[in-house]
Amino acid sequence: MKTFKYFTMAAVAASSLTFYSCGDSDDNGGGNRPSVDDIVEDGFYISGEALPFSGVDVKGRMKSTPNEVDASSREGLYDIYMTLEAGKSFTFTEVKGSTTTSYGPDGSYKINQENVDDNYTGAILKGSYAAGGSFTVDESNLYHIAIDLQTKNFVVVPVTQWSIIGSCTDAGWSDTEGLNILKASYNSTKMTYTATGVVLKEGEFKFRHSGAWKQNLVEDPDVKINTNFSGVAGALSNNQISFTNHLAGGDNAALTKDHRGVYTVSVIWEPGQENFTVSMVKTGDAVIADYPEELWLRGGAITGSDDTGWNADYSIRMAKVPGNSHLFWNIVYLHEGMGFKFDPTNTWNGDFGATGAASAIEDGVEYGKGGDNITVPAATGYYVISVDLKEEKIAVVSEVKIYLTGDDQVGSWGTASPEYMFTNLGEEFESPELKAGALRMFAEAPYVSDWWQREFHIIDGKIAHREDVELTPAQATAGQKAYLNFRTGEADLR
Repeated sequence: MKTFKYFTMAAVAASSLTFYSCGDSDDNGGGNRPSVDDIVEDGFYISGEALPFSGVDVKGRMKSTPNEVDASSREGLYDIYMTLEAGKSFTFTEVKGSTTTSYGPDGSYKINQENVDDNYTGAILKGSYAAGGSFTVDESNLYHIAIDLQTKNFVVVPVTQWSIIGSCTDAGWSDTEGLNILKASYNSTKMTYTATGVVLKEGEFKFRHSGAWKQNLVEDPDVKINTNFSGVAGALSNNQISFTNHLAGGDNAALTKDHRGVYTVSVIWEPGQENFTVSMVKTGDAVIADYPEELWLRGGAITGSDDTGWNADYSIRMAKVPGNSHLFWNIVYLHEGMGFKFDPTNTWNGDFGATGAASAIEDGVEYGKGGDNITVPAATGYYVISVDLKEEKIAVVSEVKIYLTGDDQVGSWGTASPEYMFTNLGEEFESPELKAGALRMFAEAPYVSDWWQREFHIIDGKIAHREDVELTPAQATAGQKAYLNFRTGEADLR
């Protein structure tokens, strides 16, 4: 999901994502016994010639981190961020009293990870560990390292970039447009990831690395680490925003209108520091459009009569797209040949429609934003309507595609497969037969890039769009089907 998607996790310092490790013991003949002269505390460490310091050092001590799956505290789950030099060895080292034990890989451990939801894509180290041996990486870089003592598994993920991601940025909760990416050159003792010209406005955000929200460590039991962190953004003072209370996978940080501007944003790592240092320096003002909080569809197309349809009593509220204040969408039932417009206040203040002729798009048409009524382009029935206020365009699509999603029903997220598609019965949409568990659904809609931004739920017999709050999904019983009536807004499981 992932979440981002939005994510709420236990309060754990982001730089507390320090690593905890094991190594060869005095008792089992391990050869590389690191110096522990400066170590005064038992625990797991990462050590070796690949690190920017020698011996077993407090700067390499791994710290507890929550399981991303449910934000729970898991005994023996540890992580750390550390620079590693290519071709040089490192181990996980356990210090227990006067005894040190070093651990290396238990079998092959260099893999190319692909097609894992919300995880890093590319070359990583992953596998199980055992006493003896050592690891190497193929590229000098900062790495996110984690181990799980209960299952004796580990993962080492390169930190290829950081990004500031969220509704306070133009890219929203996606960095696929290449916006707001913080890059760094390799330096073993200080990695500074920086982006300039970052436009920030009111909204929420997190920092995440390498295009991932999480990283799988163990599949059974399900254990993952967070690859993102948040915190508290302070007031703008001397053209800088303070950033405190770093939390791995924590609640989103927030900015207000007072923070609006153009910034240079940096995330800085140094070995042994308690947290990443975050620098947010305002370098200029930004012209930022104010988009309406709500948008309503109004017109005779709703009821099939100009006498009633333009009345606010019959208007349809458009759903907000999470993290994108300029986007709205919904599935609506409209009558052939009738007109409609949009109204941000539902009082005919600031209303708009289309301008010029329609352009063909997949399964529908697209208009420029203007003052003319929009006429329903085809037969009476359901349509997907999307509005992009930034680009000033409106899409009307006659092919409504709704899908089941999620681990319980499908085993994956955001998969638009015909076998998981709802059937249009005329007034209602009927789901395929459900499995026991969480019922999650999404529809396809123009301009809205991520499936979770088009997600909706059944809550108290009504269709509820996700919008800016992640909703609790309904629980289905095996053999049931879901029925959705977007004309009345009602929904149920039968």
